[in-house]
Amino acid sequence: MRLAYDHLPAIHEYQELQEARNVVAAGLGDELGVRIEPLTPQLTAVRTASMPLHAPGNQVFGFTPEHLGELDIVESWFDAVGSAVHLRAGADAVNRELADVLTARGYAAMNVEAWMVADLVELHIDAPVHDIRHVVDASGNDDFARAFCAGWQVDSRELERIVGAAMAPWPEPPRWHRFVAWVDGQPAAQALLVVGEHVGYLAEAATDPRFRRRGLQRALIAHRARIARELGCTQLFSQVTWGDASWANMRQLGLREGHMTVRYCRPPQDRS
Repeated sequence: MRLAYDHLPAIHEYQELQEARNVVAAGLGDELGVRIEPLTPQLTAVRTASMPLHAPGNQVFGFTPEHLGELDIVESWFDAVGSAVHLRAGADAVNRELADVLTARGYAAMNVEAWMVADLVELHIDAPVHDIRHVVDASGNDDFARAFCAGWQVDSRELERIVGAAMAPWPEPPRWHRFVAWVDGQPAAQALLVVGEHVGYLAEAATDPRFRRRGLQRALIAHRARIARELGCTQLFSQVTWGDASWANMRQLGLREGHMTVRYCRPPQDRS
């Protein structure tokens, strides 16, 4: 089975939306300011008050340039809850008309996202060189959360609680595999592998700054690729910022750009 590359953002967005749903399902939505709102049949908005500028927590899911006529609905909701608006558009759809419309509405292009893909049968997978452990119980969840918070530099108890709830097991745990890389007896880096429809999705990877430049993320990519192959996946993909360290790691291991998107952001607006 070959995956249509323009479907990759939808799989990525499903995973991010599920994280927000986990927080709400844990009963922490009101307390932590996490809200999910279906705005139209195609568009769903997520807002995380504790992280007003953090894209995964404050964005509209399902947006394409064909939805420009619904931006009033989108922006009104985000303005009402005091949040920035993040949306993405396929690079092939970004033209002068789209840029002019978004610029006039106060948006700026923040970065280009690369959707890295590989056929697993053709992918070279490095031999294991680090202590990487598969999280399978509650004690491992704590180690995963510690590495996640250190890697993403989450420095408040409120954000730790959001992370803990968002990273809780999904209703179908076999689809979501968490891994922690250990160094000197400490959880130093973490990463997710989401499995579905013969496709492995590499997500939520971060390294504690104290342990960077040791090849931990490259090892975690290779390890997850190996597990995805064992689980019957035929393709592997991930979303990274074009040109960053994750992008470089994935290219070194044989993944290539299958699709590109541009992320746009507009700051919170006061329409009172």
